[in-house]
Formats: sequence, structure tokens, C-alpha cells
Amino acid sequence: MDIRQLKYFIGIVECGSLSKAAEHLRIAQPSLSQHVLNLEAELDVQLLNRSSRGVSVTEAGERLFEHAKNILATIEFIKRDVQETAKGFAGSVVLGMPEKYATVLMVPIVEWVERRLPNINLRIIENMSGNLLEWLLEGKVDLAILIQVQRDPELTIEPLVSEPLFLVGSPDNALASQSEIAFRQLAELPLILPSNEHGLRILAEEMAASQNIQLTVKSEVDSIPAIKSLLRLGGNYSLLSETSCLRERKAGDLWAAPIVNPPLTQTGVLAYGNRKPLRMPVKHLRDLIFAVVDATIAGGTWPGATPYQSR
Repeated sequence: MDIRQLKYFIGIVECGSLSKAAEHLRIAQPSLSQHVLNLEAELDVQLLNRSSRGVSVTEAGERLFEHAKNILATIEFIKRDVQETAKGFAGSVVLGMPEKYATVLMVPIVEWVERRLPNINLRIIENMSGNLLEWLLEGKVDLAILIQVQRDPELTIEPLVSEPLFLVGSPDNALASQSEIAFRQLAELPLILPSNEHGLRILAEEMAASQNIQLTVKSEVDSIPAIKSLLRLGGNYSLLSETSCLRERKAGDLWAAPIVNPPLTQTGVLAYGNRKPLRMPVKHLRDLIFAVVDATIAGGTWPGATPYQSR
């Protein structure tokens, strides 16, 4: 069994036909058929069901197909990693982060990368935590700064920063005279929150369950800018960190009060896949992000944030 045979087998399964695979792989069909027969003989199993309509994969063939894809992906990773290591810090990295973190971290991360890692080609994607988590698992994103996600066996999740959450509403809402809000009061309020797969919603629902109350979610909106626009209309509330609504509070467009008894604290984490070793550019960016977060907090430009206690 060799790499070429595995590539040929993947091509056959994906094309569903020996003739189509032969054309796609630019190999004579009899030669391609012989490669499959050699594989079946070596493994002593039938890998394909053959018919006049094409081929279909057997259960054993399906297992080989999955293993073969993983093997080829690993080989591509090794080639890329070795090449990037030889170039030093060079390489491309895709970093994802929600809008709330992009507000305070995007500019300093780009500036630090330009100064300290000038050979890294950095792409930053801004989106909701739930979407970024999905893309991270799919390999479309190398690193992601996320809002408090649940553990996943395929990810390394490192706590990064802690922030208290505020109840946020229009400036003339019924609670505007209060300087702080007890968590139990949330049960009485119409809330606009992200949907269930996003970190903010998960955190709020878990805290509500621990306090034996039920939140009243009037609308599910998976966009922080859209949530803030809806809050300005009045009548509803949401949960946001201080940085997420700082600009609107200063402008008098939104009101916010910290949540107490118990306080609701949101943890930001840095997440990346653990099925393969980190490529050198990704590792260097990972280390730089921790340094940027600490410097940003120490410099006073991230109100309310503290480095996560355990790091």
C-alpha cells in the first residue's frame, strides 16, 4: 500500500465510477483497476462493489476511504509545516473573533504581527462565537478567540480573559435609575439574546438554571450590532460586556448596569484544533495573542477585563 494507491482509491470513491476517476486522475482505466485489485489483495477484503452503473464503496472500503483522507491530510500538513519551519516565522494564519473582542483586540493584534511577525500573512474573520467554533472544527479557521465554549475533545481551549456582564437597555427604560441589577430580576424582563449555540446564551441559561429561574427570551438575534440597534428602540433588554456597548453608553444611546447576586462573568478563550501539532506560524500567533491581551488590559484600553485567573 502506498500514497499513490490511496490517492487513486479516494478519486474512485469520490467520482463513483472507474472511468470518471481514470479521466480525473489522468490514468488508464485498466491500470487504475489493477491498483484497486492490488489493494484488495493486500488487505484481503473487498473495497468496491462493481456494477454496470459504476462502483459503490463497501463498509471496509468506507473505512479505508476515511483513513486515506486523514493520511493525505497529515502528509500535506507535514509538508507545509516543514516548509514554514524552514522559513522561520513565515506562513498564513486565519484568526476568528467575535465583534466584542475585535473592538479592542483587532488593531493591536495586527500592529503587533506587523512589528514582530512580519512574515506571517494574517487573515482575521469577525463573526459570532458559535459560527467560529464550527469553522474551527472544520479547519477553516486556525485560531479563534471565543466566548466561553463547552469543552470539545478535538479542541484545545485556553482561558484568556474574564469580563463582567451588564444588563443593557434603552436610556429611558424602567430600570434606568438602578445602578446594579440582581440576577433574579432577569426572569421578569423581555430579553434579546443570541441563539442556543452561542457562548453568551449558554452562559446565561446555565446561570438561570443554577438559580432556579427561567429567562424570557423574546427574540433570538445572532448579531451584536443588530441587538444593540433593537435595544435602542426600547422595551427589551440584553446581556453585554462593558466593551460591547461602551461607545453607545458614552453617546447616551444605551443604558447598562452590572449584574450582581450573583455576578455574571463571561470568559473569553483561545481555541485551536488538537488533532495535529500547531504549525509554527499558528504557534507564534497564539503566544502573541496572550501578550497582546495582557498589554491591552494593563494599558487600560479594555474596561472591566482581567486576565483569566488560572493563567
